Amino acid sequence: MNKWKLSVRGGLFDFEGDIFEFMNNFRMENMNNKNLVDITHGDMLYINILAPGVEKEDIEINVYKSAITVECKKETVFVPQFNHGFEIRGYDPDTIQSELKNGILRITLEKKEETKPKKVLVK
Repeated sequence: MNKWKLSVRGGLFDFEGDIFEFMNNFRMENMNNKNLVDITHGDMLYINILAPGVEKEDIEINVYKSAITVECKKETVFVPQFNHGFEIRGYDPDTIQSELKNGILRITLEKKEETKPKKVLVK
């Protein structure tokens, strides 16, 4: 009997093995909400939220002066309803963009110009 194999590298998870083992471990009863979010920051802020089975109509993103909230009221087999808040101090809320693709919600913001490091010429 052949096993279905899955190989995933980088991003939110790193796994190689039986696809059914992966899906069983991936179910929400085996995870906690902090495993659903991956944040990378620098000149850009990237917030990736794992949301398989969720449609863009199910997601609400609110932007405040120094924070954003992301709410999903739809529960799927793999993801419960969630409500996350993120501090965006130092990033420009007017540059926010979001995309839901392949079960991952990606939110991006650009760093404010005044918070970017200034290069100094050495004489």
